Amino acid sequence: MTHTDKRQKRPQASLDELDSTVLKTVLVKGGKVRKVTLRDVFNHLSNKRLNDNAISKKDPDISHNDIKAARSILISKFPGLYADHVEGWPATVHHFLIDENLSKLFAISLWHAFGRATHTEHADLNGAKDPQVWRWAIKNKIKAIVTRDKRMINAKEDLGLIAVKNAYDLLHRETPRRCKLKAEDLPLLIQIEAEHSESVSEILEKHKETILNHLENRTVPYILLTKEQCVIGPTYEDIEKYDWFVIKGMIASIDKSAKEARQQKNSSASPS
Repeated sequence: MTHTDKRQKRPQASLDELDSTVLKTVLVKGGKVRKVTLRDVFNHLSNKRLNDNAISKKDPDISHNDIKAARSILISKFPGLYADHVEGWPATVHHFLIDENLSKLFAISLWHAFGRATHTEHADLNGAKDPQVWRWAIKNKIKAIVTRDKRMINAKEDLGLIAVKNAYDLLHRETPRRCKLKAEDLPLLIQIEAEHSESVSEILEKHKETILNHLENRTVPYILLTKEQCVIGPTYEDIEKYDWFVIKGMIASIDKSAKEARQQKNSSASPS
């Protein structure tokens, strides 16, 4: 079989899966039940002459929310089909994992800005503990994990400390000899401090250049993004130089400084 033949067969298998993914069930004229599938929306999206309003007008059973949900699933599970038939390939090759504390629809805003984005729900990680999410991300060569979880207490349970401790173990040769991972191969953990999920996209867009720089030039295991600033954790140089207790102290100090800066900003913004 030629290389071209293989490429022709791959989309067909995915298209069959689109048929089996039911977005919703509706009652239509004559009392019949219709299953609106991912394939139904995909067929409309692949017709680039139709925008979302035109799709809903042409097929009233498909709402704007259905279209958003379909886009999110396509980006997460069928990025090749989405790129080839709908939006084109993203500007970068980075693959993001979206934590369950963020909306699945968040994948849409990430597509062109950063690259492919998979939500934990579409990776069968719904309800998974942080260590399982971290292992999945490494296994699937995820470049960055986006989360609103900022806990940095337990190195076995909290995503933030798991990221730092994994880097520490690699840099201090405390992993099995057969492990070929390097610290810079680990996912970059991007912690988002946002009052509302709607503002997450705005924060990421504001810090886009900073994020891309950290992805291309890995110097830290995690960054914390707020509307005002990007707070970086201990650098790989720090992690390699000091012992674990010193590193935990540095993290606590960074967190304390960030909290004080927020409190100062809030107090200055409050009416006197």
